[in-house]
Amino acid sequence: MKGDDTMKLDPTIDGPALPEVFDRYGWAPNRVRHTLGVLQVRTEEGEFSLKKTEAPVSKLRLLNRVSEALTEEGYEHLLPFVKTKAGEAFAEMEQGNWYAYPWYGEPLKTGEQISATELISQLARFHRMSHSLVKDEPLEADLSLSSQCERWTKWRSYLPEWRGIADEREFTSPFDRTFKENYDLLDKSFQFSLQGMEKIAAISGGETPRRTLTHRRLHPQNLLVGEEGWRLIDWDDSAVDNPVADIATYLRRFLEVEEREVVDPATLLEAYDKEWTLSGREKKVLALTLACPERPLRLLHTYYQKPRNFEESVAVRRLEEEIDRLQVFQDWIRSEWKPTKPRQAGGKRAEKTGTRSTKSKGTRRRPKAKKQKT
Repeated sequence: MKGDDTMKLDPTIDGPALPEVFDRYGWAPNRVRHTLGVLQVRTEEGEFSLKKTEAPVSKLRLLNRVSEALTEEGYEHLLPFVKTKAGEAFAEMEQGNWYAYPWYGEPLKTGEQISATELISQLARFHRMSHSLVKDEPLEADLSLSSQCERWTKWRSYLPEWRGIADEREFTSPFDRTFKENYDLLDKSFQFSLQGMEKIAAISGGETPRRTLTHRRLHPQNLLVGEEGWRLIDWDDSAVDNPVADIATYLRRFLEVEEREVVDPATLLEAYDKEWTLSGREKKVLALTLACPERPLRLLHTYYQKPRNFEESVAVRRLEEEIDRLQVFQDWIRSEWKPTKPRQAGGKRAEKTGTRSTKSKGTRRRPKAKKQKT
C-alpha cells in the first residue's frame, strides 16, 4: 500500500530551513500559516502556496516543462510554478524539495458541482497534449503491466487471511458480515482481472500500450475552485504511464453512487474518447483495472490491520459504497470482454452457452446507471 510523495512538516527540521527557502524565492513573509498540507505564505508581492515534497528534481523539472508548454497552448487548468530568484521551479534543500504556486481558490466542497463530462474531457485533453512531451520518457519499473499483475496477486492473497479473521471472531461485526457476504464477488473480480491482465502482459511483453503524463491521485480535494474556474493540483505522485491509470482513478473517485441511479460510465468514456480516443487494448486494460476491487481491499486492509482508524458504521457504509461502485462498472466491463462465439462448420458462430459474471449471491443490488446530464 504505497503512500504519496507529500512530506509532513517537521518543526525541528523544517523550521530552521524555512528562512533559506523564503530567501530562495526572495520573500519577506508577513504571515505564514499551515493549512491543508501546505504553507500559506503572505508577502507584499502576493500570496503563495508552499509545499515540501519527496518528488525528485527530475520530476519537478518535467512537471514544470509540461505545465509551461500546455499553458502556452491554452490549457487553463494548471497553476504555474512560482520561480526562485535563480529561475528554478523549486528550491532544492538537503532535507527535501520545495515548490510554490500562487495561492488560488478553495478545494472542491462536498455537494459542489463540476460537470463530470467536463472533468473527464479536460483530463483527456491534458493526456493528449502532454503525450508528445513525455512519450520518450522512461517508464517507472513498477508501472509495467507485469508489475501490476504481481501487485494484484499479492493483494488477492490477503483476502483469505482477512476472511479467516472475520470467521474466528466470537461476535461477527456488521463489517465482517458485509465482507463475508461479498467475499465471492471480490475474489472472482480479482481472478477475472488477473487472468485478463496476465494475458495482455504476455502479448505486449509487459509494456503499457501508450504513455502520457498521469496525475495518479485524482481526488476532489486536489481540485481548487476559484474565480477563474478550477485548477488541478498536487502532482507530487505524477508519473509517465498509460492514461488508463488516471481514468480508473477518476471513475472511482468522482462517480457518485446514489441510492438507485449513478452516472453511466460509458457516457463519460465517450466524452474522453472525443478528446483522445482510447485504443481497443487500452479499453481492455481499463476494464480489467475497474474490475479489480482495489478500493474495497484498501478498506479491508485498514479495518483488519489498523482497526482503531475506523468507526464501525463509517467502515460499513464505505465498504457498501465501494462494492456498489464496483458493480456499477460491470456492464461496461462485460461489453469490452465479451466472450467470442466459436465458429462452427460453414462459418456460423455457435450459440452462447453461458456468460461471465462476477456478481455473487447475497451481494447488494447494483444501482441502475443513468446518462450524464451536461
